[in-house]
Amino acid sequence: MKLLVIGGSRTLDESGFDPWLQSQIASLREAGLTVDSFVIHRAERGKYARAIPRLRAYLAQHEYDVVHAHYGYAGIVAAAQSRCPSVVTFHGDDLLGTPDAHGHATAWSRLWVQIHRRMARSVDAVIAVSREMADVLDRADVHVIPCGVDTSLFVPRDRDAARARLGWDPAKRYVFFAANPTFPRKCFPVARAAVDQLNRSCHDPIELVCTHSQPEAVVPYDEVPWYMAAADALVVTAYWEGGPVVVKEALACNLPIVSVDVGDVREMIGDTADCSIVARDAAAVAVGLQAVLDPPRRSNGRARAELVALPRIAERLVAVYESVAGQPKSAAAQRHPAISDQPSAISAEEHR
Repeated sequence: MKLLVIGGSRTLDESGFDPWLQSQIASLREAGLTVDSFVIHRAERGKYARAIPRLRAYLAQHEYDVVHAHYGYAGIVAAAQSRCPSVVTFHGDDLLGTPDAHGHATAWSRLWVQIHRRMARSVDAVIAVSREMADVLDRADVHVIPCGVDTSLFVPRDRDAARARLGWDPAKRYVFFAANPTFPRKCFPVARAAVDQLNRSCHDPIELVCTHSQPEAVVPYDEVPWYMAAADALVVTAYWEGGPVVVKEALACNLPIVSVDVGDVREMIGDTADCSIVARDAAAVAVGLQAVLDPPRRSNGRARAELVALPRIAERLVAVYESVAGQPKSAAAQRHPAISDQPSAISAEEHR
């Protein structure tokens, strides 16, 4: 089977996708698929409007069994072609909206949620990474398939060795915030306030470590497992998420998790020891962190992570592809042809 994956890269200089999507593509190749990528450069003006004719021209010269778009904007581009079946995966803000600093979805993002919901009726198959997201859509046949975790990269490691590698104090306690603290959706101030509260009441200092210490200083993806091995807990305080991959990665590393109830976190954590779901306020997060920091311990989350290991997720994705491959353009697409030709709406995206 030949698959074309469509998604966005962060800059014009990037040739590929985000690390988790690169891992998914690799797992599909290992499952026997031929996978190519079609990159929509995020830094390019009018990128999505320009991508529609570019994709059509590309598909006129290359044959594929299925086109799989990641995120709603890319889904609109995929839906605008009629040469092969299209599958769209929604990951979060594309169906839930983008929150402002107060946790309210912006008006612009609410508009795009409605556009994405309409587009979802016009493609051959839809995947949502959590049940919460699937329930937003006006389709009964949505596949709920979370993003997979690379259980060969994210493995339990020796804490002392990890701290020596990173130069961390072996006697200190560390809380890991695996996100960009400047993104309003991640609600970093709650995590910051919780750790500050603990430091006021505890004798031993606790440090909050982020993957993004500065705009230009980001922890490389293959170093994140070492951070998870060195840390004492992962904290998640986001206003909302689709299905946070970082929680699955922490489970694979047996890192205790203190998270608010977003996306599929509750389902993923299940009855894992030393992991908890808390309210989104500093006091509740502090209590949850205190429970796993005093004394520090590891969880037994590895078994839960194996349920969403990359090979298992690849099997589920292949089943979706096989269900639409070789089929004519869906009847749903023919009922909603307007979604295929909305360059004016898509070009407005660059002004967000």
